[in-house]
Amino acid sequence: MQDREGSASRLTYADVHMVLALLQGWDEGEVSLRHNGLAVDAVLSAPPAAALVIRSPAVGIFRPQSSVGMLLRSGEAMALIEAFGRSIAVVSPSDGKLLRMLVPEDAFVEYDQEIAVIEPAGSK
Repeated sequence: MQDREGSASRLTYADVHMVLALLQGWDEGEVSLRHNGLAVDAVLSAPPAAALVIRSPAVGIFRPQSSVGMLLRSGEAMALIEAFGRSIAVVSPSDGKLLRMLVPEDAFVEYDQEIAVIEPAGSK
């Protein structure tokens, strides 16, 4: 990312968190955001109709245990949420393919925040 003068800018954790929070409200389409002199352009697409959204079971730091494209089994831990020395598993609600991670690794997540999207097995 670059600032208005064209020189490289430093992104802070707070900047990234703010941009992610702003993007989370968008369903699909093109979006341009400006925050602290930084411009962010993104093209967002809505998940397939049959897709399931996985939400955070707790507040903490997001630690993925799976990669996009992996096949998950119902009840399998696809990530951990770490807080106060504890790790809480984020489990897949059904068998399926992990389509998208909505939160970057090591990001702070809120309770019930959307963190991943899976395509249930047999939904094609």
